[in-house]
Amino acid sequence: MGWIENSHPRYRNAGLLFEDLIGKKGDSFSIPDYYEIEIKTHRQDGQFPITLFHFSPISHITNVPPCQYLVEQYGYKNHTSGPYKILYANITYQKKKSIASQFKFELGVNEIKKQLELHVYDNKNQLLEKSTIIWPFEGIKEKLNNKLKIMAYIEYQRLYKNKQEYFRYTDINFYYLTNFENFLQLIKQGKIKISLNIGVHKEGERMGEVYDHGAAFRIWSYNLPKLFKKNKV
Repeated sequence: MGWIENSHPRYRNAGLLFEDLIGKKGDSFSIPDYYEIEIKTHRQDGQFPITLFHFSPISHITNVPPCQYLVEQYGYKNHTSGPYKILYANITYQKKKSIASQFKFELGVNEIKKQLELHVYDNKNQLLEKSTIIWPFEGIKEKLNNKLKIMAYIEYQRLYKNKQEYFRYTDINFYYLTNFENFLQLIKQGKIKISLNIGVHKEGERMGEVYDHGAAFRIWSYNLPKLFKKNKV
């Protein structure tokens, strides 16, 4: 397959273009993209991890939605957010990540309660909260089994010429999910992290309201064989 002009120049998204080529309409459902196959496109020289799935945290303690609670308690303002707080953070197992030089986030694994937990510390490493925000194991298993039993991993190249973007798909491999135990081990090894992406509506009727892109569970492509069995085509 040669170079193909991007029909979604606004998004610069090779995944949307590929879905157009196979006749699939874009969506954000928690089911596989194409029959039983989840499609992941990744730039051949890409410097970013792959998003396995999105799964917003839950809480049995807060009186507001968990992501609203997080941005109200630990969010910050920057040059793009105006007067509103936002919260972008990568959370890794047993590795504290500074949040706007005020707090630290760390991912915990509670195998007794069967959940992942967000641990929050102050700048002196004093624990502020431990299990207010959680991701239950059962919910993660459901995401994995519903979405990622079979994954098509497609590599592509990108070309920008005469103010037009083109993509070329260069390789495809199929990956078959192993089990939750391997997933949990990769969490503990720091090879799967959670990215929080909580922003704010900047215009319209919902201006100032928090919007949640969902917590993204991400992995580097070279670690895929530790979660999946690979079958090259």
